[in-house]
Amino acid sequence: MIIDVTRLSVSPFVVESIVEMKVEQSLNQHASMYLKGIIPKESGDSGVMDTDDSTVITVSDQDGVIFSGLVQDIRASFEGQVYYLEVINRKIHLHTEQESLPFYGKLEELEPSLPETFFRCHRSFIVNFDHVQRYDKKDVWLLNGEQIPLSKRRYQSFGLEFMHYLKEIGDVF
Repeated sequence: MIIDVTRLSVSPFVVESIVEMKVEQSLNQHASMYLKGIIPKESGDSGVMDTDDSTVITVSDQDGVIFSGLVQDIRASFEGQVYYLEVINRKIHLHTEQESLPFYGKLEELEPSLPETFFRCHRSFIVNFDHVQRYDKKDVWLLNGEQIPLSKRRYQSFGLEFMHYLKEIGDVF
């Protein structure tokens, strides 16, 4: 069965986009679902913090319920806290202030679902403009002191998009 993850709803949560989804069932076992998604910043962590092992999660699309079951483990990382995404050994690492969360995927597939504050500055990196301090022709420096490579090919478009971002948030007139 092929599922279009862009059209799924995950109740009782508000999920902006689904990054990864896997359903497994072993012989004589209940099915289990692994789901990784992006929660909008304005939702905060209240829905995640109110979740326990009695919370029922329902994943559905326009045709009906795909999966329904109890939450066994839940973790949250919000887009505003994401500094950058990096590919290491064919895994995407989502870097936040506190940790790096690895998961399987491709930046090409993830990139279109990210908010406009994210920019692909290198074939292996996507940065969040919310955490960019400065940049030059070779690198992007983040507010936490990390240095991310900026490809020659993407330098000009990075500059234009970053200026547009600064104008949108009111840092440039």
